[in-house]
Amino acid sequence: MWGAGYIETPSPFLEQGLAIGDESSPAHWFHRWFVFLLGGSQLVFESKSVEEVARFCSCRDGQFLRELYTAVDFREAQHSFRRTAKTTIFYWKAPFQVEVRDRMMDCRQDGRPCRFAGMRQLTKCFPELREVFRKFNQYSLLVH
Repeated sequence: MWGAGYIETPSPFLEQGLAIGDESSPAHWFHRWFVFLLGGSQLVFESKSVEEVARFCSCRDGQFLRELYTAVDFREAQHSFRRTAKTTIFYWKAPFQVEVRDRMMDCRQDGRPCRFAGMRQLTKCFPELREVFRKFNQYSLLVH
């Protein structure tokens, strides 16, 4: 018999943004997985390694985040993003699917959803990001 529950983890957006600038050894990283939702009932785990932290999907969302992380000091910028952008939140009341991936999926090459889906939706909160936002013609409510 299944009960109900709640799972909360840092989102891949937060995990990757912080790990990119982290000069400590990955052995000291607290989290070992990027965790995100696909649809409403599938929890996906992607291995978090030095190689995977440096990888970005070839889709517009992945390339947008690559440029965003380059344009700002994410350790400082993270405090301006809403909690919902920085957190994977999953409520469950019935069995759910889990997928464990040993590497990042590139949605264009692998034909499967990537962890970057929807992340271009950021506002023009940081002036240094204007060119990135202009290039991708994006705005959002993920930043306050």
